[in-house]
Amino acid sequence: MQVIIFLLLFGGVQALLLSLFLLRKKLHQGAYVFLLFYLSVMVLQITLKVMSKTWLMANWTLLYSYSSYLPLFYGPLVYLFVKYRRSPNNFKPVALLHFLPAAFIIAFITRDNFTQLPETVGFIIFHPLPRLFIILTSLVVYHVLALKMMKVNMKNPGEYFNELTPVHSRWIKQFILISGFVTICVAFASFALYINYPQGHEYRYTFILLSFFIYWISYVALQQPAVFDIIKGYGKNEIKESEPANLLTFYRQNEKYANSTLTEEEASAICNRLSELVLNDRFYLNPQYTINQMAEALQCSRHHLSQVLNEKMKLSYNDYINGLRLDEARKLLIQPQLNGYKISSVAYDAGFNSLSTFNEVFKKHTGKTPTEYRKEMLKDEKRQRV
Repeated sequence: MQVIIFLLLFGGVQALLLSLFLLRKKLHQGAYVFLLFYLSVMVLQITLKVMSKTWLMANWTLLYSYSSYLPLFYGPLVYLFVKYRRSPNNFKPVALLHFLPAAFIIAFITRDNFTQLPETVGFIIFHPLPRLFIILTSLVVYHVLALKMMKVNMKNPGEYFNELTPVHSRWIKQFILISGFVTICVAFASFALYINYPQGHEYRYTFILLSFFIYWISYVALQQPAVFDIIKGYGKNEIKESEPANLLTFYRQNEKYANSTLTEEEASAICNRLSELVLNDRFYLNPQYTINQMAEALQCSRHHLSQVLNEKMKLSYNDYINGLRLDEARKLLIQPQLNGYKISSVAYDAGFNSLSTFNEVFKKHTGKTPTEYRKEMLKDEKRQRV
């Protein structure tokens, strides 16, 4: 029991530190607010598990009754995290209706502390088998729905997850799968503990999965900070303004726009406005910038913008914006005052949200790694000065 309490406490403390980490990085808005609530539910569940059950039943009876239904929050929180990670600006209060079943059950539990519930309702809410069925149904349904959204992403990434890299997609899919496994195991463990009380203490070891899961998320946050859109290094305002470099040329087969209403004059106007946007706004330094935002800034439809990029510039949106970011990175790499600056920070300052993507794009179009490129260019500059 002491080992279990020790591991659970470490998991709870780590969850609090991870939450503070996300708050410090200003990820308390958008989809990540659901991840923060997800971690909060885990902290509460861990806290209740390390406390004495006898003491809880005697002093915090209502909270102890709620604790049996805490896993009911995991499914909706995972689903909403994935949903609004996909579409950050489309949150609507109606989404909170996903928590309605949990709210109803909590209301019934609260009422039972003051008035007697009907026998049928009391059986459904308090009997371990119906409770397990309700929780498992919620966990399975919401995790499956979240996975289906990811499958849509894989089939058509440009439409739904256009700002996400493969690193994001892989992590989100892993998060859904591990969350489903851990929370379902915890639901079964809670059921086993209840029906075997006061025996069955070995089932408490299952709750250590919560701690391992929290440490896994923390490890990803440190190992792959781009997964959480953490921007390191100088901010955009600290980079000296300079003329945009020529775009890289990527040749791809044109997509056919047989039914497009875009005229040649409108296409030229979009190209001109796009050049002004690049020069004045430098939007590509924002790793969250999407094709929808670009189309809105250019006052045209997304479909017309894609057509202009494909037909006029021979580029997809991702190739176009990565080309701009790569030019920015090359300028940063050759600045002598940034010689000691980390390659990862250069990548993030240039607008890339993944170091692996930056290295891949850089090597593909220069034939060198960023480190090799920096050393060679700085050596040439020093030789010219001599």
